[in-house]
Amino acid sequence: LGAASSQGAQLNFSNIGATYNVKDYGASTSLDDNYPAFQAALDAANKYQKKHPGSQCKVVIPKGTYRIKGESSHGLIVYSNTWIYAEGATIKRRSDYNWHLMQTDMSGKGYNVTRNVKIEGGTWDGQGKETKNTNSVFRFAHASNMAFINCTVQNSFNAHIIELGGVKGFTAQGCTVRKYSQNDSSLKKEAIQLDICNNSSIMPGCEVYDDARCQNVLIKNNTFTELYRAIGTHSAVVGKYMSNITISDNFFSDIKGKAIG
Repeated sequence: LGAASSQGAQLNFSNIGATYNVKDYGASTSLDDNYPAFQAALDAANKYQKKHPGSQCKVVIPKGTYRIKGESSHGLIVYSNTWIYAEGATIKRRSDYNWHLMQTDMSGKGYNVTRNVKIEGGTWDGQGKETKNTNSVFRFAHASNMAFINCTVQNSFNAHIIELGGVKGFTAQGCTVRKYSQNDSSLKKEAIQLDICNNSSIMPGCEVYDDARCQNVLIKNNTFTELYRAIGTHSAVVGKYMSNITISDNFFSDIKGKAIG
């Protein structure tokens, strides 16, 4: 992945213009599907920041366990300039939900389709073993300045846990990433996958394949456990290389394949 000293995502959420609580949009720990409430809060934040350029929004997920079913063609969509705060919350994919738990907009090109997103706290559970959902838990593409801080992201099945395609400026710090299961021994997936938007086999669902690749990545002070591969990539394009990748001070345990590769 190359030797470098990366600063990762460059985020400053000191100008919060509005805060949205998912419970104000109908979210409840008693509901079978909180997708409409969660997406409504994310949409409201997106609408606000578009009307107030330069501002940011905070979306709060209170303590408790929330089930998410989602749409038939995509997961929860997070937009630019959004800080999702989920300390003490658990967000789970439902058993009949065959898509990502959360993703960015897959359209556009370059690195600024989605920018400046922080996901802080919470347990984000793909329930892969239970659901046999073969999509990653998180999927970000054509994005910049994306961060996971003090999160637990877990439980994928034949899939990456966090998949990054063409992301410039990424940080994972203070997180626990765990639990990969599979029913096909040939699928040796990375928990955090660094990818390039080159074709529909590598990054399916992207509208533009412009060779946007991961750059300026910082993965530090995290725990990786119960995985096949923890961090890495298995795709490359000649002359289009990922750069400035720093992986340091992480703890790896129960890794069946490679910690970094």
